[in-house]
Order: sequence, then structure tokens, then C-alpha cells
Amino acid sequence: GGGGVSGPEARAEVPSEWKEVLGKGLDYIAGKTGPISEWEAFALARAGRPVPDSFLPSVISLIKENGGQFRKTTDYARLILVLKALGQNPGNIAGFDLIERMMQNSHMTSQGVNGPAFALIALNSAGYAVPEGARWTRDQLIEWILKQQNEDGGFALDKSGGMASDVDVTALVLQGLAKDRHREDVREATEKALDWLSKQQLDN
Repeated sequence: GGGGVSGPEARAEVPSEWKEVLGKGLDYIAGKTGPISEWEAFALARAGRPVPDSFLPSVISLIKENGGQFRKTTDYARLILVLKALGQNPGNIAGFDLIERMMQNSHMTSQGVNGPAFALIALNSAGYAVPEGARWTRDQLIEWILKQQNEDGGFALDKSGGMASDVDVTALVLQGLAKDRHREDVREATEKALDWLSKQQLDN
């Protein structure tokens, strides 16, 4: 899984109209003549569609060119997710351990909750262990995220900046926390966030 909700509730049959829309989107990506992005490759791979042969070598070249070092946590997380989807080992790719690099990142929270939430999603995608002595642990990521919850139950990109709760950010955080709902603090925060998210829905 990609770090989202697991279990029977996540395995509901996809409505036929959704399949049609997803199929068109995948057809569009597959029909592109130029290079595709990591997220596009991720979508194809997770859907069981072929990914262009040129994609993986280009990603490996990017990692080598950067010396396995990226400033944004989301860069590491995106690469980990797409490499995993392609059957590669992000813990040893082009001689670099991207999981260790991500968890050692001194800029983990520079993107607000995006960084820690995506880091959890990437870790959860294959139950990756956090390397010994890393700057961040799973518990620290979770506890930092929980402190960012707004009073209304939602999450904003940057609570310290007084930003209002956001649907996209709240949904992302819920995906990051999904595997840890056995923790009472996570379960309580999740319920509050789901309540807030539910209230944002329109009648249609």
C-alpha cells in the first residue's frame, strides 16, 4: 500500500464511473511522447501499466547527479514511493539509502506538515525501518504532526502562520497517520480531523 488506509474498509469496489475516469487519465499519461514525472510513473506502476524504459535510468541519473541529497522531504518521499512501485529498493539505489537520507533531513518541517506526513506515507509504503541514530524517528514525526492540529480538528500547511484548516492538507495528514491509529492520541486526532473533513463536504 501507499501509506493510506488499509484493511477491508479500503478495499471497496471502485465505482465504474471512477474506473472510466482513472482509465482516461492513465491513457493520457501512457500516450505522452515526452518524459513523464515521478508521480505519473507512480500512477502507471501502481495501476499495473507499463512505465517507459527510459524512466528508471533518468531517476537514477538524477539521484547520482544530486549525490543522493535533496533539500525537500517530499523529494525523498516521492522518489521512495515511485522506486518502490517500480520494484526497486530505495534503501540502496545508485549506492544511496534514500530512507536514511530522508530521516536525517534537517529540513524535515520546512514545508510545514507536508514533510512529516509524506515521510510517514513513504515509510509506511513498505514498512521501512528508520535507521538507527536518525535525526527523526516515527514517533517524533507523529508527535510533531499532532501538535499542528487546529482547534477545529483540521490541519493547515503551517499552523504557526495562523493558516486555516485545509481539505487537501488534512486528508494528506490522515493518510500519514493511518497506520498508527492503534495509538490513542492518533485515534483521537484522526476522529477530530474526520469530523472536520466531513463538515467541509457539499451536498453533492
